[in-house]
Amino acid sequence: MGKLAFKKMRVIKCKVCGVEQSSIFSGLTGSHLQILEREKTVHQYPADQIIFYEGDEPQALYWVCAGRVKLYKKGEKGEELILRLLGPGEIMGYRALLAGELYAATAQAVEDTAICSISKPILLDLLRRSPELALRLLTKMAKELRYSEELALSLAQKTVRQRTAHLLLLLLEGNKQETISKRPLKVSVGHKDMAHMIGTSPESFSRALHHLSLQGILHTTRNGIYVQNFSALKKFVNKNNST
Repeated sequence: MGKLAFKKMRVIKCKVCGVEQSSIFSGLTGSHLQILEREKTVHQYPADQIIFYEGDEPQALYWVCAGRVKLYKKGEKGEELILRLLGPGEIMGYRALLAGELYAATAQAVEDTAICSISKPILLDLLRRSPELALRLLTKMAKELRYSEELALSLAQKTVRQRTAHLLLLLLEGNKQETISKRPLKVSVGHKDMAHMIGTSPESFSRALHHLSLQGILHTTRNGIYVQNFSALKKFVNKNNST
C-alpha cells in the first residue's frame, strides 16, 4: 500500500458535475448540487500517478473529470491485470466505500487526469436527500455487473478474435459521444494487458488485431489501437470466426 500524494489543481472547472449525462450527478439541482460543488475537491494527477491502491481503506468517492484512469489488480506473479478503463463522468471506488471493504483494485492515471472526490459522509447525505441520485448509483452498479457478466460470457463462448473485438467495445464504452464521430477512437491499454484480460497470449491477441485491421475495422501504431469503424466492430463480435 502506498501513500497518496495529491496535487491540488490551480484552476479548473469540472464540466461533469450536474451537467455531463454520463455522470451519476447529472440530475442534481438546487441545494443538492450546491452541496456537491461546495464539498467536492479537485486534484490533478500526471500520467502513471496512483490515485488509490488495492488494499487501501476507502475514504471518498472519486470520479473522472478529465483524462483517463485504469483499474487493475496484481496477479499471482505480480503482473498487472487491467479490469477497466475509465473516462470522464465515470466513478470509482464506490463499491468498497459503501460495503465498508478495502479497495479491490488500484486506480492509476493513464494520462494527465483531473479527479473530483467527496467524502463518504457527504455521499451518504446526498444519497439520503436525493432519491434520483440513489437510483443513478444503482443503475451504475447494475451496468457494471452486466459488464462483468458479458466479459465472463465472452471468455467462455467466443473465439479469440471475437473476444478481442468485444474487449475493445467494452473499453470504448465510456466514449459513447465519440463513437458517432468520424475520427478514430483510441484505445491506450497495452497489448499484453488486453491479452491477459481476455485469457489469451499476446501473440494470439496480436494476430486477432491484425485480422481486424485487414477487415478495415482498426489500425495499430506504437501509441495505441485506433478503431476506425465502430459499427463494424460491434457486428464482428457476433460473427462466426475461427481463431
